[in-house]
Amino acid sequence: MGPQHLRSLRDLLHRSPGACPVNIVIELADGAEALLSLGTSLKVAPNDAMLAGLERLFGENVAELR
Repeated sequence: MGPQHLRSLRDLLHRSPGACPVNIVIELADGAEALLSLGTSLKVAPNDAMLAGLERLFGENVAELR
């Protein structure tokens, strides 16, 4: 994942405004994980278009709704 992926992710999330907070888990090759909370300023509506966009960017099974 590079800077362009992050910009594309930002744009995708901004196109689906809603009430659900966003947390991002980054998994590194060595097994380490980083959890990023995007805070209250960016919340989304987890609609089909947003989920499909995530799959196009990062592959299948990358989003988990809780």
